[in-house]
Amino acid sequence: MCHLIFFAPVLALPLFWLLPWNIAVPIYGVVLGLTALVAWPVVTAMRRPQLTGREGMLGMRGEALTELNPHGLIRCHGEVWSATADELIPAGERVRVVAVDRLHARVARTARADG
Repeated sequence: MCHLIFFAPVLALPLFWLLPWNIAVPIYGVVLGLTALVAWPVVTAMRRPQLTGREGMLGMRGEALTELNPHGLIRCHGEVWSATADELIPAGERVRVVAVDRLHARVARTARADG
């Protein structure tokens, strides 16, 4: 879809062969303007950080629902995940996701000052 948006000005180039310059130039300017108006939100959306999937989970904070010794359950953004920790983390402790492998999270204890 994005490629079609950027291809619109190229499709409008035959206007210069079919119409006089004083008509083709304003029409081409409108096509360029509309392309820019449509492309700007597309480009800004593509530059935003990913919020879903594995990349979206990294760094998120949650709470240990069960004791992590080393396996247990955590809640992160309202979802319950199975998790592993390198250290004993009691239930109720705040954790941070450091890695995700399929549907399993690796977490670390969050310092109290981190929130």
